[in-house]
Amino acid sequence: MRTQRVKEVGYDQAKIGAPPAEKEEEVSLMERQQQLPQETPLNTSPILVVDDDIDLRKMIQWVLEDEGFEVETAANGLDAVDQAMQQRPALVILDLGLPLLVGEGVAAELHAQYGTTIPLVLITADEHAEEKSRQVGASTFLRKPFEIDDLVNAVQQALSK
Repeated sequence: MRTQRVKEVGYDQAKIGAPPAEKEEEVSLMERQQQLPQETPLNTSPILVVDDDIDLRKMIQWVLEDEGFEVETAANGLDAVDQAMQQRPALVILDLGLPLLVGEGVAAELHAQYGTTIPLVLITADEHAEEKSRQVGASTFLRKPFEIDDLVNAVQQALSK
């Protein structure tokens, strides 16, 4: 199922954040809904995915939903903070280069509201990802482009801490 969804948004099946490839045939909304997992993990708080790249954001959402997680998304930093204040996320996957409020600002707002109780997984193409991850208090980071399995492992590890 991952491969089909990956091809829908035009990304290579193994790497997320890699340049788009040719798009495969579209899958109807009804077919997508039928493919979504029926069970969710015991943790009922959603994972919040924050990235301004719609294709990447959807890709991450679909991968995590395929793993059984409930996922919410935000396209900019202000929406991310608003959503997190309305419902505490279990984890936030956060890009740094966001419109309206950069990732560092989102992390600061989350820490101000919730302390360090919400794990952050930083995703960035920045060459100083490790250093920036420490600066924002992230549990871990993934450098774009990254492997799907690395994303899933990072989320599972961050949630288990």
